[in-house]
Amino acid sequence: MAKQKKRAQPEPCSGSDNELPITKTPRSTTEAAEILEDLHENPTQIASFNIKQCCDILKCFNKTGDKRLTLKYLDLLDTISNTLLTIGQSYEQNDNNIKNILEEIKQDIRNKPTPSYSQILQREPQNATLPTTRRDEKTIIVKPNDNIPPQIIENKIKNIIKNSTTKTKVNTIFSKKRCVIIKTPNNDTDCEQLLNQINTNAETKNACQAYEPKKRDPTILIKNVTSDTDLLTITQQMVEHNPELEGLKDQMKFLFKLKHGDHTAKHMNIVFRVSPQVYHIMTTQMNNRIYLDFQCYTRLPKPFYM
Repeated sequence: MAKQKKRAQPEPCSGSDNELPITKTPRSTTEAAEILEDLHENPTQIASFNIKQCCDILKCFNKTGDKRLTLKYLDLLDTISNTLLTIGQSYEQNDNNIKNILEEIKQDIRNKPTPSYSQILQREPQNATLPTTRRDEKTIIVKPNDNIPPQIIENKIKNIIKNSTTKTKVNTIFSKKRCVIIKTPNNDTDCEQLLNQINTNAETKNACQAYEPKKRDPTILIKNVTSDTDLLTITQQMVEHNPELEGLKDQMKFLFKLKHGDHTAKHMNIVFRVSPQVYHIMTTQMNNRIYLDFQCYTRLPKPFYM
């Protein structure tokens, strides 16, 4: 018969083994107690706290984990409460001040006299807002030779600008499919300096050609002109019925009319090329409106073509 193995008897515990392990105090608990103790010694600093700081102090009461410490620092609650009440009264006062200011503005609007119909008619018409073109910039076009990728030319130009002794200003530079576009301030000096640098530099003079494109005169579109208008004398009509254009007939040229419905249509759209002077007058003085046979039509500007 197999012998039964004796179970190992538990060894008697020493006195040191019977002691409970020491529990470490969490860091947040220690910090909370230190903050409350510091405020307990100097509670006057709470008066300068904001709402968030006051709320952070209140959270410290829960982090201490010791009811005796909580009772010790109960007097801080009154100080925090008074600080929050003071902040609330300040917000309430500001709210009342804002309401008073808004009420004064409303009262001024109510007391402002309403203009009569004749006074409204006497007002000068405001210039219509037009999309502004980038006339404050000059454009340089750089065309690569021998199918060189524009990105390579762009990098070479950037190195020329970076290493140049003359600080030429450049607003932007970017590559297109077949060329590189450079935008400079509307300054002849900067533009000419950059053109000369690109066309004479050893890295780029045989690899590309830089030039400044010429701008054409702007074109304008006049909409919904009656179909029976004589297009052969239309520039003369524009001068006769719009005093602002007197003496400027030679600076306006009829180009073509746009298709506007079928042959029975009663109106048409017509396109003109005008000089910058005429364009400026139509934009600033004529409020984008033009008269033909005592009828007013809307003029829509088109941008300069490069």
